[in-house]
Amino acid sequence: MMKGLAERRKLQDLTIGPVLTVTTESMMEHINNLLQIPGSKLLFGGEPLIDHSIPKIYGAMQPTAVFVPIEEILKENNFALVTKEIFGPFQIVTQYKQDQLNMVLDACERMHAHLTAAVVSNDQLFLQEVLGRSVNGTTYAGMRARTTGAPQNH
Repeated sequence: MMKGLAERRKLQDLTIGPVLTVTTESMMEHINNLLQIPGSKLLFGGEPLIDHSIPKIYGAMQPTAVFVPIEEILKENNFALVTKEIFGPFQIVTQYKQDQLNMVLDACERMHAHLTAAVVSNDQLFLQEVLGRSVNGTTYAGMRARTTGAPQNH
């Protein structure tokens, strides 16, 4: 489902645009470094945009998602790489079991900025647990939770 939604984004309708702070080359290098982590895989994207006039000093990438296992994210030698912030169409995806929620919350607390978070769930006990154990500048919660980069229809 995420892949299908990401594939709708196009330069032609301005649902995707240049990344002003990271070059295409840097993003490709970052993706390649992530894919060296055991268990990681490219879910979609990972290619430069084609047929555009975006200068090389900017980034021009397809919407991209890389899966990294939660156990690997938490390893000291992977954490900085996996949590590197890229202001572009790029995301890290992981999965966890119910008994691994503490691992996810530990990862969230190890991040340095704590600017924005979203907890997408209708489970009130889960929301209470996560919201009660995390601190962020802005936290969106509920089934329609979106971060500030999302469409403003929430």
